[in-house]
Amino acid sequence: MPTADIQGVVDALNSLSQGVFTYSGTTIIAISNYYIYGSISIGGSVILGVTGINPLGIVKDSLGNIYTANNGANNVSKITPLGVSTILGTTGTSPSGIAIDSLGNIYTANSGSDNVSKITPLGVSSILGTTGDAPVRIVIDNADNIYTSNNNSNDVSKITPLGVSTILGTTGTFPNGIAIDSANNIYTANSGSNNVSKITPLGVSTILGTTDSSPIGIAIDSFDNVYTSNTGTTNVSKITQLGVSTILGTTGNIPYSIAIDSLDNIYTSNYGSNNVSKITPLGASLIIGLTQTNPYGIIVDSLNDVYVSNFTSNTVTKITQ
Repeated sequence: MPTADIQGVVDALNSLSQGVFTYSGTTIIAISNYYIYGSISIGGSVILGVTGINPLGIVKDSLGNIYTANNGANNVSKITPLGVSTILGTTGTSPSGIAIDSLGNIYTANSGSDNVSKITPLGVSSILGTTGDAPVRIVIDNADNIYTSNNNSNDVSKITPLGVSTILGTTGTFPNGIAIDSANNIYTANSGSNNVSKITPLGVSTILGTTDSSPIGIAIDSFDNVYTSNTGTTNVSKITQLGVSTILGTTGNIPYSIAIDSLDNIYTSNYGSNNVSKITPLGASLIIGLTQTNPYGIIVDSLNDVYVSNFTSNTVTKITQ
């Protein structure tokens, strides 16, 4: 976007009297409290493709294909880098979280049927194993074991590649986001108790640290610091492995999911303000692009391109930095 066009967008934002804005390069920066409206276009945001009904979780494979777990349609969409969209396969009831293994198999956490679906790259669907009550997010370790955060039973399930299912450990209240570190420790963002649980591979569960209000998304950086997106307070918490908790920075409204890039910048999909926040390791917060309606899932790739699944508009937005 030419500099004159960026200046025009900044002027339009400032004319709304909802905050003070400036820019650096091609990035629009909010330097006070703000709201951004979907009628204003910021360069870098495009609609990559359409999905099934109500996409939540989102992942990307090594070939650049995007997959979404479509909560309202009980299936998974595949969108190629050129934006061609198809339904890859069916799932259990109300898929929420999604993960991909080293062979390109897709897994979904089905919150309505308390199980995990597996879909091969050719679209063959099966039920891999059962979970606790209402699994909402999912991660996979380097041995292709599956873990789900079970929102209603306050625990984490582990399912082996052969489908053997156990409860790995307990969590705080209403675990939502789930993440795994390099030592295969599991972490959950507990939206009902405002804290983060840590569960070792042997199932020993502790509370790592506290968060701000209603944490949903969770991510881990290269130093094993843990971050949560706090939907009740529109900010991100940082918790060290020693349990020291601070507020890293602010976000847009209702930050549902969180992702982290190779430089440890944090990104959140802001469900209530239809945009994406970026927070640097030093805590500088800015808006990097707009989305369609109610962005939920978010990922960032090796090129620092950001992808979000838009729950209400049934699309995927791509934001190029």
